[in-house]
Parts: sequence; structure tokens; C-alpha cells
Amino acid sequence: DPTVFQAMMSGQLGVAAASAKRPRVSASPPSKCLHVRGLPPYCTEQEISIFFSVFGRVEKVFVMIGKAQAFVQMDSVMTAATIVNHFSLVPAILRNKAVYVQYSRHQELTSTSASAAERKSVATPNSILMVSIENVQAPITLDNLVTVFKNYGDVRKIIAFVDKSGQHKTLVQMVSVEAANAARANLEGRHLFEGCCKLHINFSTHSDLSVSRCGPKSWDFTQKPSMESQMQPAFPLIPLPQTSHAGLYNPTAAAPTYGMQTQAYNPMQAAYGGGMAYNMNPAPGLPGGVGAAAAAAA
Repeated sequence: DPTVFQAMMSGQLGVAAASAKRPRVSASPPSKCLHVRGLPPYCTEQEISIFFSVFGRVEKVFVMIGKAQAFVQMDSVMTAATIVNHFSLVPAILRNKAVYVQYSRHQELTSTSASAAERKSVATPNSILMVSIENVQAPITLDNLVTVFKNYGDVRKIIAFVDKSGQHKTLVQMVSVEAANAARANLEGRHLFEGCCKLHINFSTHSDLSVSRCGPKSWDFTQKPSMESQMQPAFPLIPLPQTSHAGLYNPTAAAPTYGMQTQAYNPMQAAYGGGMAYNMNPAPGLPGGVGAAAAAAA
């Protein structure tokens, strides 16, 4: 019967297609340590721990900065096996993003294994920093960024951009490796504005930055030592919903076409209604902000 034959073939093809879409089973031998890859941006140890704690007790979590990967040690091989088997049948979704879970080659996570993984994930210290800016809910200008970083040494070049995944990033070339080290040590995890624009800083793999044009998104101080006041933000912004720190930033104060305006404007006026609520100079008065942090360090 052709109808029966077609149904059988359709069923076989469906099974084959479903099998092809399943996550691959881990090739490493069973272990209570798991390797997780494809993490969403800025994923924290706490976030990963909560995600896996529904299966059992999470003993250790180590996030490999810059590689979107992590090691997770569960309380037993049986718990880890339950997790691997579960996610071999259904996708693991963390913050609306598919992540991939398999056994780690480690049988136990130690400081030695974690340090080795970290060395592979963090670039060698140099004078150029890769700055990722999380939760951008206020306009950021090159003036803002340069003023913050020059507290730790001269800024030679700076380039702001949005990568393919939509992350706001800035390459900052400092005058020396020592200056870059100091900036990274003092600014990592700080908020550019109170409650938003959190900085994540790593060393870049670039040996030198090439700036084709000095303007709102990039500047070469070796060619033009004095930067003109940049009123236009370095990143295009989309109006965001109201948040708990509305007293600092009210996105509804900006025009509906905010981020696409062609004429120059004052981003501080757009964000704060004309009030200079944020002072980029290292002075106290903004708990958690870069200014307060720099003042405390002084």
C-alpha cells in the first residue's frame, strides 16, 4: 500500500531528523565535573549555580572570562550524569540562549585546573584593553570614557563599537602596560553611571590600534592630542523600559528617535533633563560609580 509505505518513510525520516537535532552526547568519561559552553554574555557564577542547583548540590563553579564557557562541579557523578542525560534529550536554555553541557575531562576542580583554564581565556597583559559595557541605559560619549581611563595614565587611542552580538565595547590603548594594568584593576566591575553601564575589562590581543577617523566613536591622541568635546554618544541607543534607577536616567526624556538623531546634542541634558547628576571627575557622591571609586582609591 503506497499510503502505508509513505507513512512509514515519513516516520523514519522524522525520527532521523529529530535524532540529528539532539545535542551530542558527551565524549568524555563520566565525571562529577561538567563543561558548559555557549554561555550568554556576562554570565555569573551565581547564575550558573542556580541553573544547575535544581538537579543537586553545586560544589564549585568557575567561569572562563572571555570564552563564554564554565566548569561546574556537582556533588556526585550520579548528579552530573542526570544533568548530561537530561540535556542530551532537551535543550539547555539559559537566559533565552542555548548552552551545551558535557562531562569535563577533570574529575575534580582544583585551583590548578581553574588557573590553567583562566590563563587560556585571558589575553596576555598589554597596553590595550577590551572594555565591554553591560546594561547601557544612558548615553556614553568618548569624553566620558577617556576621562575615566586617564586617571590611570594617558590614553593614546580609543575606539567604541557595537559587535555582531549587540554588545557595547570599547578598545582603549593606554600609554603603557602598567597604566592598562592599573585601569583594569581599579575599573573592572565598576558602573560608569550609578546603577547602569557596568564595565567588564580584559586585555586585548591587538598590538596596536588603527584609528581611521577622529570623531564621536574613535580618537587618536597621537595624531590629535586635544580631543574636541564630543556631544554625540559613542553608541547608538534604543529607548529602554523604565527601571528601578529612574531617578538617575529617564529614557522617556529623550525623543522617540533617540540614537538616530543627526544633529549634535548634549547627552547629559537628554539623560538628566539638564542636571549634571553625574560627574566623571574622581569625586565622591555617587555610591558604586567610577567617580566615587576613584576618590576612595586616591
